[in-house]
Amino acid sequence: MRRLIYSVLLLYLYTNVFISCQRSEHSQNGLRMENIVFCSKEAEKYMEYQEQPHATYKPGDTVWIYFNVKGLAYTMKENGSKESRFSIRMKLLSPKKELLFDDVIVDKIMDFEKDSKMDKIFVTVNINTTPQLGEGKYKVEFVLNDKIANKEGYATAFFYMKK
Repeated sequence: MRRLIYSVLLLYLYTNVFISCQRSEHSQNGLRMENIVFCSKEAEKYMEYQEQPHATYKPGDTVWIYFNVKGLAYTMKENGSKESRFSIRMKLLSPKKELLFDDVIVDKIMDFEKDSKMDKIFVTVNINTTPQLGEGKYKVEFVLNDKIANKEGYATAFFYMKK
């Protein structure tokens, strides 16, 4: 059954890390994902995105997801720059609660200039859907792992497929 789901869905994830829908966020000691927004195209700047109306897409569309990362720990390097290490795991569940995808989609070591504002970090990911994808409410779960502070933050959001 899973092979059939994967062959029908064929998810391709593209991830970029850069300096409504129903959603929930949970943090551990300040680490969190905020402002989860389903977009109609890739966001290229902090807080600059084009929101997808009602988080609703057609099968075959690209589902873009934007969110801010807050509370990420960093170490200071000798040259005064900052370094963060983090990963993001994503799960995608169908309207029937079938697990369609579960993997680490970001695993990064990021360097920031010494005067960078660590509160302006955002992430964009996308899901390329197939025309055969069924209608309904899809659940996306994220786990943000701060590898320096050994903390996790969680977020859940929903988008809709409608033909």
